Amino acid sequence: MSAARRREANRTNARASTGPKTSAGKARSAGNARRHGLSLPALRDPVLSRDIVALARAIAGAEATTQENLERVSAHDRVNVNGTRSSARRFELACRIAAAQIDLVCVRRARQDLLRQDLLRQDPLAGGVCDAGVAMELWAIDRYERRALSRRRWAIVDFDAAAETGAATFRPDEAVHGAHLGRTNPRCELATVAGAGGAARARRRRERDIVRGERLCAGPPPGLDCAAQTMLPRHEVRPPREDMMTKSSAMARRISRRKFMAGTAGAGAALASNLAAPGLLAQTRAPIRLGNLNSFTGAIAYAAENNLNGMNLFFDSVGWTVGGRKIEIIKEDDQFNPQVGLQKAKKLVESDKVDMIVGVQASNVALAVLNYAKQQKAFYVVSGAGTDAITWDRYPYLFRTSISAYQLSTPMANWVYDNLGKEIVTTASDYAGGRDVIAQFKGPYVARGGKVLKEIWPPLGTTDFSPYLIDIKSINPPVTYDFMPGADAIRFIQQYTEFGLKEKMPLTGFTIIDSLTISALGKAALGVISATTYTDTVDNPQSRQFVADYQAKYKALPDIFSDYGYVAARTVYEALKAIDGDASNKDKLAEAMTKVKFDAPRGPFRMDPVTHNPIEDIHICQVVEKDGKVTSKVITTFKDVQDPGKKIY
Repeated sequence: MSAARRREANRTNARASTGPKTSAGKARSAGNARRHGLSLPALRDPVLSRDIVALARAIAGAEATTQENLERVSAHDRVNVNGTRSSARRFELACRIAAAQIDLVCVRRARQDLLRQDLLRQDPLAGGVCDAGVAMELWAIDRYERRALSRRRWAIVDFDAAAETGAATFRPDEAVHGAHLGRTNPRCELATVAGAGGAARARRRRERDIVRGERLCAGPPPGLDCAAQTMLPRHEVRPPREDMMTKSSAMARRISRRKFMAGTAGAGAALASNLAAPGLLAQTRAPIRLGNLNSFTGAIAYAAENNLNGMNLFFDSVGWTVGGRKIEIIKEDDQFNPQVGLQKAKKLVESDKVDMIVGVQASNVALAVLNYAKQQKAFYVVSGAGTDAITWDRYPYLFRTSISAYQLSTPMANWVYDNLGKEIVTTASDYAGGRDVIAQFKGPYVARGGKVLKEIWPPLGTTDFSPYLIDIKSINPPVTYDFMPGADAIRFIQQYTEFGLKEKMPLTGFTIIDSLTISALGKAALGVISATTYTDTVDNPQSRQFVADYQAKYKALPDIFSDYGYVAARTVYEALKAIDGDASNKDKLAEAMTKVKFDAPRGPFRMDPVTHNPIEDIHICQVVEKDGKVTSKVITTFKDVQDPGKKIY
């Protein structure tokens, strides 16, 4: 092809690329530029655009250029095919390099800010770990960083090509690295590089520049305080020597990623190579978070506090660590209200991201939370509530470490029938727990031939029981059976004694006496008989140690609720210890929970693998005076009492 024909081809190609200077032509050119990835949206930000312009000047050595002049670099200048606008083209490419470099600076700062957050208890770059939420953010940051590195690499290649070729500018495309920018315009029909010799030279130059661009990006990342570092044109930067350690950073990254996904590389190594995989980071050494939901205000506030005290006492003994992971407790108050409890459970699961919910003394709250836990597939350990409906539900991630109403009421019903009387009046607070307790007592008592003369249901929070006590006095049963939580029980026993009923008709009940009620009532509690899982006078080595440790820490005697919390904490600990602290695998954790077995302060404890309810001893206790001190005495013990796991009464 002659020189004249080459010049004519270049002029025709330029006209086809740039189009007429009309509104439609400008819009078409702008659309082409956007499709080819040549637009600079960052320039719309005045502050960021100044940084890009300043860095571009340093890269290209351009003259002072204002924002207005930079915006005039139209799509016609970007699609440079005839060499008449090489300086504008170089400056535009320098701006692309600068924009990519500033993106890299911003994303690396974002990573550092993320690593400083409280969600990361350790620095992953130092071998620490993070939770799944942070892992997802790091994964997104690394993905964006790789894209910015790719944009910077190809901009460097184009910049070097523009510096050397002038009239023929090449931009590697994703599909065909050597696609000429003019060829992407459908109006362009003529070749822009004349002759086979020119094409061969351009191809060799392009391949060489691509390698140089990759070498530039394979070097150490620029410092956060200097955006222009290592970003000089190719002829001003000596490429690093390519040896076996630096030959292919892309391959090194792929190997790192493969190891990362396989779990053989640590989180620190993966993050150091700018890669992350949320699947592995979710399995971290981050703290295990337990959501302690209980009634810290209301009638049973003391029960909730003692339950938490028991948990804290046990976790103190193991250093708040299991399987190399710290243990954290997030405390929430359900206010003895099912609706409030449901809201707090949602907060613990959805906002605090706890590994499990542990606690709940009130049966009505426990049932409300159970329905939510089933919807969310949350792990749920009941350390207080005794309603039998919990045992009947075969939710695989539900466990109870306290007691069921059946386990306490059935032995007590048999003992009362055999030792105190064949007729009885029952009294219980009118809520789910009270109804359940009376039903489980009444069933075996009547089955043995006993008769329930009347069932009395005072509302929760009753302060004056005189109408109910008058009714009991008029019936004159040989024995009464009572269940009321917290302060209600103390008021009922006090008024029962004042009415002179205790001497005529013994008062028995469901966990109505413990160290708190005895200390509050004093001699007014003498003679009361109750079924319970634990009292501080249970005589075994574990109970004696528990009493000593609890008194040393809290300056008080432990009660049944303290034992509830202590046993719940140890059960969770033993299960997590068996699976090396991996709370993320709920199936493995549930299986480990079914195998838990140890000697507790209350006596031998083991989990029923079918009902997920404990198998344990039940003690019948009576308040007595010994050596001038009011205390409880274990009358008899029923060994290895097990809940049937289905509704019988």
